[in-house]
Order: sequence, then C-alpha cells, then structure tokens
Amino acid sequence: MKLTSLTGTIPPEIKNLTHLTALQIKKKKLSGTIPPEIENLIKLQYLALAQNWLSGTIPKELGNLIDLEYLFLNQNELTGTIPVEIGSLLNLTLLELSRNQLSGTIPPEIGNLRKLEFLILEENELNGTIPKGIENMNFLQNLILGYNKLTGELPRLDILPFLVIIGLNSNMLSGTIPFGDSYDWDRLLILSLEKNMFSGDLPKLPNQMNFTSILTLHMNQFSDRNLHDWYIYIHQKERERERKKICSFVLQIRFYI
Repeated sequence: MKLTSLTGTIPPEIKNLTHLTALQIKKKKLSGTIPPEIENLIKLQYLALAQNWLSGTIPKELGNLIDLEYLFLNQNELTGTIPVEIGSLLNLTLLELSRNQLSGTIPPEIGNLRKLEFLILEENELNGTIPKGIENMNFLQNLILGYNKLTGELPRLDILPFLVIIGLNSNMLSGTIPFGDSYDWDRLLILSLEKNMFSGDLPKLPNQMNFTSILTLHMNQFSDRNLHDWYIYIHQKERERERKKICSFVLQIRFYI
C-alpha cells in the first residue's frame, strides 16, 4: 500500500491491516509517533515511513514483524535509542535510520541480522563502539555510520566479501584501520574515514590498483609510513574524476548543439 495523500498521525487502527505486506508513507505527510499497534501487521515485508515529521521513539514492537525485509525510518525526528528488538528481524536486508536524533549505542543485537545488506545510521547522535557482530554480516554491502559520536576501534570489516561502501566519517573512531597489505582494494567504491582519530600505519599501496572511486582519509592521526603514497594516489584520482566530469560536460554540450 502506497499512500501519497495521507496526513496527520498514524492511527492505532492500523492494527487491523493484518494482511498488509508493504506500507509506504513518506515525504512530509506524517507527524506524531509510530504506534505500537503496528506490531499486528505480522505479514509486513516492506515498511517505509521516511521523510516525515515522526517523533518519539522507535517502538520495540517493530521487533515482532519477523517477515520484515526493508525498514526505512530515515529523515524524521525520532529520538531515544535503537531498540534491541531490532535484532529479532532476522529477514531484514535493509535498515535505514539516518537523519534522526537517535542516541545511545548501536545495540550488539544488530549483529544477529545475518542477511543485512544495507546498514545506514548516519547523522544521528549515536555513541559507543561499532558492534563486533557486524563481522558476521556476510552479505553487507553498505555500512554508513558517519556524522555520529562513535568511538573505539573498528571491527574486522576486511573479512566482509561484499562490502563496497564504508562511510564512517565525522566520528571519534580510533585505532588502526583493519585492512592489511593483501586487501583487495579494487572491490571498494567508497571508503570515507575522514575526521576521526585513526592512527598507525596505512597499508602499503598496491602496485596495481584500479580503485577509482571516493577515498577520504584526512583529519586523522596516521603515521608517515605509506601516507605520502596514498595522498598522491588520492590526488591523482581526484584529478582524473574532474577530467571525466569536464569531458562528460563537453560531450553533452556537443550533443545538444
């Protein structure tokens, strides 16, 4: 069910939609809180309440929607902590809670979500460490936790075979980055680590490397070993991207002339 004209609050009577498998209400329509009665939608697989004015906390009752695969609550005014009951959503492949006012830690129970492909929690007020259980998310592709207050060292992200986007910028993370000299950098599309407290040596830059997307490391405390090579490489790739943009722009002009 996709509702485009609904405004106001989500009524408790939503509990009667027990056969609903998908619910999408977004783009500045809704206010108020997410009613706990939503737990009655036991067949729900897709829930998107993004880009509204929803406030209050994320109800723990969401943890009863065990068939849920996609959960979008981003760009609201939600507060409080991420309920540990989220860890019961074992079929979840996407969890999008960014751009709210969530606080507290990322619950360790989130490591139970072995099918998760997208974990997006950026632009909140989350603190504490990144749960080690993330190492068990073998299907994870996007890990986006930037603009929070996270601390501590990173889990072993290098063992996640499908991880292509890592966004951890603007936190207070420390320690070394867990990518050894043998790591396959070519599989990454984005590695954003700037504005943290990482230290130690960067991995040795591979002789042959086709990593052409976004790599940001500035405003950390890395040692000088290998640092110069990385910054030269990043600068070269930035110039290459700019040339491609200019060429693309010129081609578009020629197409329209």
